[in-house]
Amino acid sequence: MKDGNGTFQEIYERYSTGILRFLTRLVGKDEAEDVAQEVFLKVDRGLVDFRGDASLGTWIYRIARNDERRDRLRAWGNRGDGQDPPSPGQSQASGGSGNPLHIVPRRTR
Repeated sequence: MKDGNGTFQEIYERYSTGILRFLTRLVGKDEAEDVAQEVFLKVDRGLVDFRGDASLGTWIYRIARNDERRDRLRAWGNRGDGQDPPSPGQSQASGGSGNPLHIVPRRTR
């Protein structure tokens, strides 16, 4: 498929390294590879419907971000402990109360 954005192979070669790096910061190396594969499957399927409202890169990164969130929420929901999921890049082993969302309250003015 060739269009104004190039072939899928050209798009993959242009964006795959950055997407993998982006996802690695969010979910870690092992999971990032799986999420990146899903992202590029969606890009391949959705490229024909890409409207160009945003740049191609923005569209691809948005798919990556949405997939990362969806996977994180799905994984967290399967735990069954009722706690909210951690923020991107925040691990459970961060110490503190055991609650991954435990943070020091911000001072009010």
